Amino acid sequence: MATVPPLVSVLLPVYNVEDYLSICLESILAQTYQNLQIVLLDDGSQDNSSVICKKYAQKDKRVEFYQQKNKGVAETRNNLLSYAKGKYILFVDSDDWIELDMIEKLVYLSEFHKADIITCGYVINDALCKKDDETYQIWSKKEAVYQFLRHVNFRGFLWNKLFRTNLFHNERFQKDISYGEDALMCWYILQKVKNVLITNMSLYHHRINNNSISNELFGPKKMSAYNVWKIITNDTVLFWPDYLDIAYARSCIEMTILLREASHSGYKKDENIKLLQTMIRDNASLIYKTKLSSWKMYLYALIGGKSYKLLSLLP
Repeated sequence: MATVPPLVSVLLPVYNVEDYLSICLESILAQTYQNLQIVLLDDGSQDNSSVICKKYAQKDKRVEFYQQKNKGVAETRNNLLSYAKGKYILFVDSDDWIELDMIEKLVYLSEFHKADIITCGYVINDALCKKDDETYQIWSKKEAVYQFLRHVNFRGFLWNKLFRTNLFHNERFQKDISYGEDALMCWYILQKVKNVLITNMSLYHHRINNNSISNELFGPKKMSAYNVWKIITNDTVLFWPDYLDIAYARSCIEMTILLREASHSGYKKDENIKLLQTMIRDNASLIYKTKLSSWKMYLYALIGGKSYKLLSLLP
């Protein structure tokens, strides 16, 4: 008797993406891997997203469609998790799309190597996905934590990773964090894994959407990223003290990027800016010490930590 392949729950938070949603859903429905539970949760969209969702739910029995009043991405993802029935979970942003063999390849790698998380490469928009000369690495938990803190080869995105569903047991996104909630969840999940597999295959298309929060002008909402990295560095002090310099250097880089964004968007100096500057001044030297980024980022940190106005004049 043939073995039934494991069920994969594909979870999509939906909010005002009528221009892109059909492309995303078509790429999922056409997957070479067919045993899917596709869960769409509309977070109070004001466009025709819900109409599109209903059409696909009627078209394919694998699609489940739910609606809620607008609650934000964190609570939407929490509710999506409550519907998941599969052995694996794949989050897909509803303005992105995936290669037709993405799920098949990631499930195979996880099943064959007994990996808890599989993460693949991605491209921006319509760029060609490279699948030749496939390579992969298997990391222990300690190595995966180190790579996450470096935030170069393993970053806090949810959307290019296949997770074993049991990793989310008793884990939920923090509702008060609106920017960086995905990285924080990845951090928590990594504390529970035995290993992580990373493949160089590009299987995910990430759309640069000017309407997403990551592309919004700086505002108080984005300061939740400060809290995210404060939690991560505090955890590192307790559980991964060997990686303290890396954790503080990475936090400094992330806050420097945020500060530079604020200065270029014309955001006036306030207590949020002062908080970022203090953190950057305290840790800028670690960027140089750890060689975690370029000399230009180190320079931005040195200048931004001292002069918000001068930072705004730099390219």
